Amino acid sequence: MNKNQQAASAGEEANAIIEQLANPGQAIETETSTVEVLDQAQPVDDWEKRFKGYKASTDKTLHKLRQQSSQFDLMSNENNQLKKRLEETQAQIPKTPNEMLELFSEEEVAGMEKMFGGKVSGLQDEVSRLTEELNYTRNERVQNEALHEHQSVVEAVANAVPNYADIDVDPGFSTYMKGIDEFNNVRYDLLVKAKNETPPDIGRIVSFYVDYSNTKQAEAQQPQQYTQQELLQQPKGSHTGGVVPQQNLGIQWNTATSSQFYKDKALGKYTPEQAEALELDLFRSMKHK
Repeated sequence: MNKNQQAASAGEEANAIIEQLANPGQAIETETSTVEVLDQAQPVDDWEKRFKGYKASTDKTLHKLRQQSSQFDLMSNENNQLKKRLEETQAQIPKTPNEMLELFSEEEVAGMEKMFGGKVSGLQDEVSRLTEELNYTRNERVQNEALHEHQSVVEAVANAVPNYADIDVDPGFSTYMKGIDEFNNVRYDLLVKAKNETPPDIGRIVSFYVDYSNTKQAEAQQPQQYTQQELLQQPKGSHTGGVVPQQNLGIQWNTATSSQFYKDKALGKYTPEQAEALELDLFRSMKHK
């Protein structure tokens, strides 16, 4: 039995007892005994005894009645509070479109469709148009950012190597980019991926062009490839048995050509005699500077 049913039962029992107390001519049923109306013809002692029994039973019944009445009031208040909370909760739940339509008649719904149908359709078209514009603007921004990054790379390379455009179309540059970087043992063409980074590694990209340009300049200043007979002349008093040229070989020795010479020497591009002759020519050139 729930609280509402208990409260109702207590209320009914209390009302029955009150009605019986209001009509002393009727019998009153209690938990212990049934007290009947006293017979006036009976002796006073018997009447007094019956009265005391009746009063004790009535006091007990009234006490129970007061408890049940108080319990009924508490449960009634609690029930009212729960109903109020339920109504507040339901009021906060948003109505679905179908529930909202139930508030209007069919004629009212038809009138609203006629009134707002065209406007809703127009708004849908406007939303579609704005969505397309947004996508176009987003794509355009991405393209502009990529173009800006490319221009930054071009400007940086042009400042460092003015003839970078000629290098781009030089077949030797493609071959150079397939070589191995001596410092990090990575193929140059893999390092070109620095262009595709976000943001691109401009410093590394510029170094490709600068290194290749320096290499080309060093190759242009390479000494003429003499035959061993041409390069080596028998000098008098040579302690090596090899002979060095008596005159300058015509090489414009500088930092780039000397670095290239030692690089080629390490790679074994010269015989020991050729390397010695070139190195002495380098020393002679440095001495006369």
